Amino acid sequence: MKALLAALLLAGCQPAAPKMAGNPPHYVHPVVPPGREPAGPPTADDLTPPCPSLPAPAGEARVLLPGGVPLELVAVPAGTAQLGTAETAPERWSDERQHTATVGAFWLGKTPVTQAQWHAVMATSPAHFADCGPECPVENVSWHDCQAFAARLNTLIGCGFRLPTEAEWEYACRAGGDDTPPGAPRDARAWTWDNAGQRPHPVGRKFSNPWGLYDMPGLIWQWCADRYVPEPGADTRRGTTRALRGGSFGDNSRSARCAARDSDGADVRLPIYGCRIARSR
Repeated sequence: MKALLAALLLAGCQPAAPKMAGNPPHYVHPVVPPGREPAGPPTADDLTPPCPSLPAPAGEARVLLPGGVPLELVAVPAGTAQLGTAETAPERWSDERQHTATVGAFWLGKTPVTQAQWHAVMATSPAHFADCGPECPVENVSWHDCQAFAARLNTLIGCGFRLPTEAEWEYACRAGGDDTPPGAPRDARAWTWDNAGQRPHPVGRKFSNPWGLYDMPGLIWQWCADRYVPEPGADTRRGTTRALRGGSFGDNSRSARCAARDSDGADVRLPIYGCRIARSR
């Protein structure tokens, strides 16, 4: 269904109204052929160079990218939380097993990476929805593309930039709360199929979560560092795809939850795939 949605968007088509009445289904990731991304011990692209000189995360920080484009980061405090959803939860997907995770303090982008930030770092403009503008999320990027973005940041700015893990992403999304963080209603916090008009919007236009992070659920699926496995918290080295979090403007509100998960091949680019940068020591 993801590939079908992307094909419709790229062709400038809209699904027939009767087929999309109500909420569209949860998009099922395509099967990745064996050997496309083999499981095994972590490789160099799984690892982030240590950054002992980086100050301990606290408050907010602003990094200036080439051309003076700002990249804002929010400190996420260390802590332990229960992730996933209860088996009785009405919106639960089968890959949201409840588990406890402990996360160290780290920095996380206040918003998904924007088109302006991507162009400043990579000098490319891959977004399908380029007409959305520089403050819209960069999309149509693969996991490998986002890894290259982080690596380029480490070259230009300094060490420690990377993609967040799934546990870090969900922990930050919850902001000390439940699967749906406290605060504004879901529709006021997330761009989904129900309110986005089947296209992205500038970042930061919805309410933030209690830790000051915008567009965590909704707007754009965000690549995470991990290989995807159906049981969250399990050994990810046997996964053959890469994890995605957050839902998107092309998904229903059921996907705009902190525990909702998806995945795809590391080289797949779709107009609903973007990323959010993390930084740590």
